[in-house]
Amino acid sequence: MPPRRKQPIPPRMKGIPAYRPHGSGQARVTFNGKDEYLGEYGSPESVERYWQLIREWEARGRQPVVPPGGSITVVELLDRYLTYLEARASDSMLEGAKQVIRLLRDQCGFASVEDIRPATMRAIQKTLIERGNCLNTIKDRMTRIRAILRWGVAEELVSPDVLARCKAVTPPTEHEGVRITEGREPVDDALVSATLPHLSPVLADMVVLQRLTGMRPGEVCAMTWAQIDKSSAAKDGMWHYRPVRHKTKRMGKPRVVGLGPESQAVLLKYAHRDPALPIFSPRESERQRLAEVHEKRQTPMTPSQAKRAERAARRADTRRRRPGEGYTPCSYRRAITRALEQAGLEHWHPHLLRHARGTELAGNGGLHLAQAALGHADQRMAQHYAHLHRQTALLAQAAQTESSCRLRLRA
Repeated sequence: MPPRRKQPIPPRMKGIPAYRPHGSGQARVTFNGKDEYLGEYGSPESVERYWQLIREWEARGRQPVVPPGGSITVVELLDRYLTYLEARASDSMLEGAKQVIRLLRDQCGFASVEDIRPATMRAIQKTLIERGNCLNTIKDRMTRIRAILRWGVAEELVSPDVLARCKAVTPPTEHEGVRITEGREPVDDALVSATLPHLSPVLADMVVLQRLTGMRPGEVCAMTWAQIDKSSAAKDGMWHYRPVRHKTKRMGKPRVVGLGPESQAVLLKYAHRDPALPIFSPRESERQRLAEVHEKRQTPMTPSQAKRAERAARRADTRRRRPGEGYTPCSYRRAITRALEQAGLEHWHPHLLRHARGTELAGNGGLHLAQAALGHADQRMAQHYAHLHRQTALLAQAAQTESSCRLRLRA
């Protein structure tokens, strides 16, 4: 019988914990300052054990193992979860997760994860109520907290008992002072039209494009020319926008947005933009605004004024919070809210444009059309828009029977 071939000693690699001998004759590997013993140095079993530990270490994002019976702090758990989420979530999901992470850090940042109890969850609910959040927002925050703990259980960072205890906490009720809001209604096109003159040209084009396509706010903000496919334009006149990051990517679902002639006309105004940069830029919007102010100037600039303006422009380009190359869903929403407040118009936010498009498509073309246009992974989401349209029609039909009912009462 031929002798068993000896596995080679793992070579030293930059950034990877090394396979090293110990004085006792065993092999060892060190993760985050703690030695793991692998067995006899040079044996096939120790080498195999080494590569197994390296694979597990890489899968954990190069984070240390929590020993049995040990625990990590809430801050450490949140840092690991954020690192995990940044590579997978869309911008809007990431922003929502960051809000919950800030909330947890403020409430119990340096406490042990194992100390999270129902009383902790109720204290967080009370804080949200005191901040004026509505019931739906509180439910969303608590769901996200449980999602973080569930991820921690899967990564063996959190005890399953912690998650089970937190699931037992029920949402607050109206008697506890929570604000109850009605369901979201689509924004009226007349209100959108009244808002457009008060927005910058770039923001107005973003609003129009979102209303035409029903995209999510994050998809509009992140749109680049590199993600737009024009190959089928000669056949059906359509462009196709395929976002690199979107809400359903983590579930393996593709996202394609159809861009018709009207959407193409809006986008062609920005054909000069770098293909790798967002099409809609707050920096470009600010430059347009300053150029418009300069054109409306009634008196010519003096040499000293021109020098001051040049220095101010240089300072604006180097200041810490200068306009960026792309909007975020939050900055997009804030810009619209600011314009509505200045114009004295009724408040609405960009996601309602998606609701308006969904309701329109579900009412005119059916569920499949709404599902395809809005990129829903499940048709039950599209049924919500059809329900809004159908309910309005049924209420009107019910109101028409009032006359016959009144006649019977007179009989």
